[in-house]
Amino acid sequence: MLIQILGWIANAFFVTGVWIIGDKNVKGFYLNALGNLFYAFQAPYTNNHPLFWLSILLIIINLKGIYQWQFKHTIEQKDAMKRAKEIHKEILKEAGCVYNSKIMEYIDREDR
Repeated sequence: MLIQILGWIANAFFVTGVWIIGDKNVKGFYLNALGNLFYAFQAPYTNNHPLFWLSILLIIINLKGIYQWQFKHTIEQKDAMKRAKEIHKEILKEAGCVYNSKIMEYIDREDR
């Protein structure tokens, strides 16, 4: 009976995680991984070895999704912002604008 309840808890985490990922929220990956962890724990007690290995694989996929969403995406955003600021500086110079130290200080400060 307790193992069946564990399966229902896993279902709740898994479905909620998928729903939240659909709303473009990284927390869904965490819930999904937690649900799969419960499935992986439950599977040996029910002699469901394919479910165990699928759950392990899905945990790895969720960890990859967390990495890409939180870390890789953030690095790419910072790189894009830095390049945009460099282009902005080049445009100001090419347009012959008088060098305004306040504007350049603001632009440089945002790089950090």
